[in-house]
Amino acid sequence: ASCEPVVNTFGQGIPRGLLQANAPADDGRSQLRRLDTEEGIIRDVAVGILEGRAGTVRVGMSDQTIEAAVAQNSRDLILLVTVAVGVGLVVSYGIGYLLTRPLTELLSAVRSAARGDLSRRIPSPSGDEVGQLGNAFNIMARELQAKEAARLELMGKVISSQEEERKRVARELHDELAQRLTSALLSLEAAESSLPDTAVRSRETIRWAHQATASSLAETRKLIGDLRPTVLDDLGLVPAIRSYAESHLGPIGIEIVFGATGLDGALSATVETTVFRIAQEAITNIGKHASAAKRVKILIAARNGALQGEVADDGPGFEQALNGTAAHHLASNLGLQGMEERATILGGSLSIVSRPGQGTRVSFSIPLRRDQTT
Repeated sequence: ASCEPVVNTFGQGIPRGLLQANAPADDGRSQLRRLDTEEGIIRDVAVGILEGRAGTVRVGMSDQTIEAAVAQNSRDLILLVTVAVGVGLVVSYGIGYLLTRPLTELLSAVRSAARGDLSRRIPSPSGDEVGQLGNAFNIMARELQAKEAARLELMGKVISSQEEERKRVARELHDELAQRLTSALLSLEAAESSLPDTAVRSRETIRWAHQATASSLAETRKLIGDLRPTVLDDLGLVPAIRSYAESHLGPIGIEIVFGATGLDGALSATVETTVFRIAQEAITNIGKHASAAKRVKILIAARNGALQGEVADDGPGFEQALNGTAAHHLASNLGLQGMEERATILGGSLSIVSRPGQGTRVSFSIPLRRDQTT
């Protein structure tokens, strides 16, 4: 029996020989043939309807179409996988960030507190365990900040009281002891001049007493200068520091290089006293512990809204601990702690840098506000 096509997808008729190129098996099962045509390789499937009794269905598809479909599906799959992976990474990063951000903020705040900055807070702590820890940190930081402010205020009052007491003692030493020693010197000189030339032993005794009294007067004046140098009140900060350095470092053969810039306006008494005490302690430490130093550089400058200073020597230096504090004999020196406290009270900072064989440098910075200048 002849087979006539009922329906086909060819607009201009079925190609010649196509009907005979593939037919289902005798038992009605489907059959696949690979046909080599002018349009390329065609994979043709013939399927019998009702085991071939009702006709045959033929479906053909070129390799190019199949390969194009497979390639398109592969591209679509790769794109889908890429998008899925990208979305997964973004979502994972977002979830990780949301989960770790409280811990990161808490760690950063704790490190700031360890450096002395108690102003950091954990913003909007959540209600979970990490949030409760952040809330506890905020409470602790506020309490510590309040206590630190109270401590600095108390320290300021203590230092102010010390300065007043230093002034009082220095004034009494000047008005009482120094005057009496001066009077004693004049009396000894008068007594020596009134003795006859034959009173050799008496003259020697008076000369010895005169030398001892003159030495006591010199020590008293040095003590008065250490307590409260009159040059600080009379001439100001720079002459006071220069005078103190020359009187304490000059006699032991240390060269002094002094420089001051930007100090056009007058400073408040509080700033002058603070800077002088810091420089005084640094110079005293050089005289005590860096006697091998040959040169000391002292710089004072007002710039960028702050009074900055540096006292550096070329002495033997010392080892510093990991936290940057002195690890040698200076570690137990309360004077160094006092230097830092004085700078901190005025909102400033102080650092000490030293290495064995490379000397020591004390640097400080005191902010200048309107109420700190006159």
